[in-house]
Amino acid sequence: MSVLDAIFARRDMAVNLDGFGNLARLNLTSNFIASLILDLQASLNLTRVESTSKFKSAFKIRF
Repeated sequence: MSVLDAIFARRDMAVNLDGFGNLARLNLTSNFIASLILDLQASLNLTRVESTSKFKSAFKIRF
């Protein structure tokens, strides 16, 4: 499974758990974002600091 497949699988699971299937109502919680960072870290063999900074710069997310 590629990194993108893993991200889309998690997104779809989160949407289904939302109960509405509505992306506008989906809240990306810090736990969900943290799990994506950990997935990227594992796939790319990066340290936590490297993966967090690369993820934040790629998606322009402020924590």
